[in-house]
Amino acid sequence: MRSGKMRVATGKGDDGKTRFGGREYFKDDLLIEALGQLDELVSALGMVYLYEPHWDMRAEIREIQDRLLMCARWLCATACGDETDSGELTAFLEELTRKCERLEQELHLEPRQVLPGENMSSTYLDHARVVARRCERRLVSLKRDGEVDPDVVLKVANRLSDYLWLLARRADLQVH
Repeated sequence: MRSGKMRVATGKGDDGKTRFGGREYFKDDLLIEALGQLDELVSALGMVYLYEPHWDMRAEIREIQDRLLMCARWLCATACGDETDSGELTAFLEELTRKCERLEQELHLEPRQVLPGENMSSTYLDHARVVARRCERRLVSLKRDGEVDPDVVLKVANRLSDYLWLLARRADLQVH
């Protein structure tokens, strides 16, 4: 019988496998890798949240983290063969696209190479961006494997990395 308490150290994952959705996966399975990268991205955005001095931006970072957790749930449900509705994720993708377009117009950026490290906020945003790119690469691998199609989650990771790059450039211009 299952208790209401969550167990973290079950002792069952020590052989390099994990279970969810009634199925066993090797821990380096492409699906597990993609989910791990989403988790890492949520954590990287936690660092952005911690060091971001602007409260409106902090609220937006929390919203992005929530949406990424939704992406992970969608991937899990899809992998388990459950019927999934990508409507909320598609709406988030469209919202990210609009935000990118607005920031591009606001910033009037010149084509140039950018070296991260202007300030704490932009540095953590740039770090989150590269984590998003790595996540995107794992999602591409998952798509190519063909077992699970990450579909909208792949597009979200791509657009989010663009948005994080733009936010980092805006943070470069702000005095802290």
